Amino acid sequence: RGEKLLHMSRGLKNYLESCGFDCGQSESQIIPVILGDNKTALAARDILIEAGIYAAAIRPPTVPEGTARLRLSLRADLTEEDVQKIKAAFGGLKAELEK
Repeated sequence: RGEKLLHMSRGLKNYLESCGFDCGQSESQIIPVILGDNKTALAARDILIEAGIYAAAIRPPTVPEGTARLRLSLRADLTEEDVQKIKAAFGGLKAELEK
């Protein structure tokens, strides 16, 4: 289960980075999506919630100023359909952020 989780996490992180998201140096099932400012992180969180995905918005002082982010925490029981839903939601998020 642990290896499956790490494999899934690497695949999702690679997808997010291919979309232009900064995922930092994470190599675990916790994937940061660094967006920069608080306003963008909160708006992104809300867009994802509307798409049925919960990603916590992490802001200063928890992280350094200018590195507000979303935090994805994957679980071993996620299905391929779940991962596809996450990818679709982030694809929609990317389009919204570029407006």
